Amino acid sequence: MARILYGVSGEGFGHATRAKEIVSYLQSAGHQVQLVSYDKGFDLLSQFFPVERISGLRLSYADNEVKYLATIGHTLLKSKSSIESVDKVKTLVKEFKPDLVITDFEPTVNFVANLLRLPLISLDNQHLITKTDIEIPEAWYSDYIITKLVVRFMVFNPKRYLVLSFFDCQALDNKTIVVKPVVRQEVLKLRPSNGDYILVYLTSEFDKIIPLLEASGHKYIVYGLSRANAGSRIIFKPLGSADFLTDLESCQGIIATAGFSLISEALYLHKPILALPIKSQFEQYLNAYYLAKLGYGLMSLELSMPDLELFRSSLDLYRANLASYQQQDNSELFTVLENCLKELVKQD
Repeated sequence: MARILYGVSGEGFGHATRAKEIVSYLQSAGHQVQLVSYDKGFDLLSQFFPVERISGLRLSYADNEVKYLATIGHTLLKSKSSIESVDKVKTLVKEFKPDLVITDFEPTVNFVANLLRLPLISLDNQHLITKTDIEIPEAWYSDYIITKLVVRFMVFNPKRYLVLSFFDCQALDNKTIVVKPVVRQEVLKLRPSNGDYILVYLTSEFDKIIPLLEASGHKYIVYGLSRANAGSRIIFKPLGSADFLTDLESCQGIIATAGFSLISEALYLHKPILALPIKSQFEQYLNAYYLAKLGYGLMSLELSMPDLELFRSSLDLYRANLASYQQQDNSELFTVLENCLKELVKQD
């Protein structure tokens, strides 16, 4: 059995929720795992496992748009804490003596693994952008180039790339393996049905869509937008509500930003999605583009009433297309990961 140092990005909850599933599996298979993370990743994972807190990259946003210069500036301001994090992880390696390192888009463990010549596995969805053959719409090419540089900066020189994808794509080299996304156990247990409402999952930057929802005359359950409930057509609930999985299970469809984790879980449940990608975040553009290309939903860069009505009127078509999306559980990834562990630890 392997001793594994596992670094998890703390930007958002997506990296941490899949790490929770993967670490639970690894421990059940007899492996020993030491986690490191920061921000939201640390907050979530430390509820279930021992986690070492480090400093990490945090994307900067303004007006629902990623600001790369502000992100770089914020990162440089944290250079001292980043150096301290490297020292902390080096000490952790000395004490824990890992056989192998896994990084979910977390650069500190990546740097230490290369520094100390430990075998490294990259496991994320971001490397779709650098390690697979994907279509790039011309209008997004500059965002693609910037994002590609960021991804290459964050993770470098792993022995294997395990790339999560909800659409079929070809790996560009023999170090890369493309597998289905990770779905939480809580979602795997759901039994989806189609109720009389659409689930909306957004942040405060999207407040301006509320008048559109009100004008449509249909029913919505809205997470993430703080408003008082004033009528029967739109129900507001806070993020983190215990109702979320039940509402996800029984909704007709979903309106949300184009984050990878929610899309992956929605597709597993065969729920159509109206995706509103965050501006200048190429990863979300890519997710929304392929979602629409496959006929699983609609992409809108600026939500309008015609888009909203088109989405509602096309729900049956989207569901018919989603019938072709097949994923039973997370066993494909776990099998590939075990094979990589056996290969790389034996080589070490």
